[in-house]
Amino acid sequence: MKLGNILLILFALFSFSCGSLKVDTDYDTKYDYAGLSKYAWLDIDENEEGNVLIGMPDVYERARIAVNRALNEKGYKLAVNEEPDFYIDVYLGIEEITDIVDNRPAGRGTRGNDLDFTENFLREGTLIIDIIAPDETYVIWRGVGMDEVSDPDEYEKKEAKQQRVDHIVYQILKEFPPETD
Repeated sequence: MKLGNILLILFALFSFSCGSLKVDTDYDTKYDYAGLSKYAWLDIDENEEGNVLIGMPDVYERARIAVNRALNEKGYKLAVNEEPDFYIDVYLGIEEITDIVDNRPAGRGTRGNDLDFTENFLREGTLIIDIIAPDETYVIWRGVGMDEVSDPDEYEKKEAKQQRVDHIVYQILKEFPPETD
């Protein structure tokens, strides 16, 4: 893998441009979320294809810190030496997207040198936070945040990077627990 791609992935989580963040959630409508109070983290699955958090413990730790903060604010506690009521798993993927723009004025033909197209290369990051049933058999709630990933600012302070991750995670977990009947 090229060094530029490695650096891009390493800092991708920190460089979401929060202005265009799109969040979506889905959940089991029959699950009783009222009984949830303690959680634990699942280990990253080394075989999980496309999860850029694998092999990047510093990025993974920032995501964990952000999730722990958001859940703590909601009253959930990390289970220590006790059985959790639910598990947390996170996934970060980066997709490169090519957008072809037709720059021709309206009415121009396509003969000869009249072709005028521009390729724009975008990177879209997807952060997925799963809340998993205590028996680890299925996802009871999923939050997904998608945003364009910009080039990292290597001079940005760690605290600013963590604040950006905190914001993204907060927006994703804003709908947890869901309001059910």
